Amino acid sequence: MIDELDAARQRVRELELELALRQARDDASRLQKKLGRIASLATLDDIAVVPHEWALVDGRVAGHVLVVNDQVLSGALERGDVWDATVEVALQAPWIDGEAREPYHSAYANVLSAVTQDLCKAQAAQRATDLEARWTPATAAHRYKRPFAEEGR
Repeated sequence: MIDELDAARQRVRELELELALRQARDDASRLQKKLGRIASLATLDDIAVVPHEWALVDGRVAGHVLVVNDQVLSGALERGDVWDATVEVALQAPWIDGEAREPYHSAYANVLSAVTQDLCKAQAAQRATDLEARWTPATAAHRYKRPFAEEGR
């Protein structure tokens, strides 16, 4: 009986550890989803084209439905306060607080910065190509003569 009791206690400890491990994995998965959803806002399409679902509280944005806590989400679902909008449009709406808004604002600013840099690089490359086309040796010889050069030579 003592052996059976020890075996049962050991099994209880194993089950408790297994349960704790599952809960930790679920929590890690949930946090990874939240982080991944914010981190995946990396392109202009993610920000300005693809609509996302936002939970509203009293007409103000509480956050993305995958990021808000369960209480806020269930309340928004019960009231029908889930709004489809792009990140760009959501950032123009009032939020419950700046802390909830900040990750999306930062992601939007990062995307705009990257797009601006890409546009500037493309413009610089185009200008360089245009200058090269204008200043090839054959073109320059036809358009410009040396000052004071004799006409016959």
